[in-house]
Amino acid sequence: MKNNTNIRRSIRLKNYDYSQDGYYFITICVQNRAFMFGEIENGKIILTDIGILAKQHWMDIPNHYNNILLDEYIIMPNHIHGIIGINNTENICRGVALQRTMIQERSMIQMQPTSIHKQPISKVVASNDPTIKNEYMSSISPKQGTLSAIIRSYKSGVTKQLHNDGFIGPIWQSKYYDHIIRNEVELNKIREYIVNNPANLEYDELYIK
Repeated sequence: MKNNTNIRRSIRLKNYDYSQDGYYFITICVQNRAFMFGEIENGKIILTDIGILAKQHWMDIPNHYNNILLDEYIIMPNHIHGIIGINNTENICRGVALQRTMIQERSMIQMQPTSIHKQPISKVVASNDPTIKNEYMSSISPKQGTLSAIIRSYKSGVTKQLHNDGFIGPIWQSKYYDHIIRNEVELNKIREYIVNNPANLEYDELYIK
């Protein structure tokens, strides 16, 4: 897999339910793509203390979510690649192909806007009604159990510990990339890409000094 542009092209798929069962390929970048997590030597990643911390928090994700499975992942000098499985029905282990059969049809379902979304943001902000403001903030915040909530919690955990240890400054880019894995062939290709990522830096557009 020489070019990961297609894998990472989506920030979020509009109207897709990111809490449903499936495997997701995630890429999280360090602020300004700074080499904070380590260096590549002889095709292998040598982690810094911060990189080790990022790895520990990543491995700890399933301890906070009983429906989360971790697959292949790699901590790179300035970003993280990982596969996260969401398993709400205990069927995910039967095969990705089975789980993703209807993914395209599901992603085309249009979600009906709530009344709060129909209002201009300026009107919501100007409103003195706390109920309207609370509903709006709830509508734009990552919902519990969604991929966004999981990633936000992970990033927050790493940031909090580093700040407690005296680290000053931003750590993460505000956004992350995701790719919905649609079948087992794709899953295996992405696994291979992750495993070989340190040895194939020339093909990783995120690794720029």
